[in-house]
Formats: sequence, structure tokens, C-alpha cells
Amino acid sequence: MITIIGNGESRKNIDISKIKGVTVGCNAIYLHEKVDYICAMDKFWRDKIVKETKIPLISRLHNMAFQTTLELFDGEWQNTKCPYRGYCSGISALDYMASLHKGENIFLIGFDFGYKGDKVNHVYKDTPNHPTADRKAQNEDIFLKQCIETVKRYPKNNFYWVTDSDFLIKIKELKKISIEDYERLAY
Repeated sequence: MITIIGNGESRKNIDISKIKGVTVGCNAIYLHEKVDYICAMDKFWRDKIVKETKIPLISRLHNMAFQTTLELFDGEWQNTKCPYRGYCSGISALDYMASLHKGENIFLIGFDFGYKGDKVNHVYKDTPNHPTADRKAQNEDIFLKQCIETVKRYPKNNFYWVTDSDFLIKIKELKKISIEDYERLAY
């Protein structure tokens, strides 16, 4: 069981410390939670993570879409020969873990596809180095399209979007599971 942990507000009531299996968080998660891996695309977070923690970092050397992937582990760049899709940390983590763990169940928490609010939807909003609560929301459709493209590339994996949202994703490769059902499986 692999759980990719995004930073959408839907994850704020999930107890990450109880999750069984492999956990992969994004960016600042290491400041608040313990995870097995961290994925960061921004140079600021990559540098900060390498200086402040020993958690293996999944990343790219440059923040550009469709670039050959590189993994930073113990300060060394290595070519992993796995093409990331998109530029956000969550989708990059998804692609990397799916490429390594074919046939596994992969769960996505904190991926708030379909968010239609006016203001930023981020669990760390109003904290240092994160957006302020009054900032305009990002277009979540970009991340959804990248996610759909990524899960289609790994037909041997089972992908589950953990959410209580009524937003529908019309793609058979990405199944929806409630937060309550996920907690029964993951804890």
C-alpha cells in the first residue's frame, strides 16, 4: 500500500502518523509529519529538505514538465529513467512511485480535484513560505489532467482518490474512495 500525500485541505483530518505502508509527502510535510519519502519540485524546498532532514527526496533537477527524471538521494543526483508528468510535487511523486511499484495499490490524499473556491486551498496556507489565505485559488484542473495522464500509463496499478467530494472523475483508472473507507484500510 502506497499513499501519496498532497497538500489540499481535504487531508487535514487524516492522521498521517497512523498510515500503514509507504508514505510520500510533498514539500513542507516533513516539518509537521513523518513520511518515508518527500517529493519537491521547487528549488527552495529541495534545498531546505536536503539541509534539514534525512528523508529521501524525490525530485527533478529543473522544474520543467516532461523532463527526464532525477532523484536526489543523500545529496546525489541519479538518472532514474522514469519520465515525470507535469510539474507539481504530488503528480511527480505519483508517477515515480507507480513506476517503481507496479501492481500496487496507490492512494491519493490531499488531492482536491474539482475545488471551486475563490481562495487558496492549501493545508499550510498562512504559514511561512506558503500562500496566504486570501490568495486566489489555483486551477486544480491542471493537476487533474496531469493525474489522469499519469495513471493511464500504469495499467497494472490500482489508483484510489481519497475524498468525500462529490466531484466526479470520469476515468476508470482512478477510483474514488471515501476518507472513512481509506482510514479502515490504512490504519
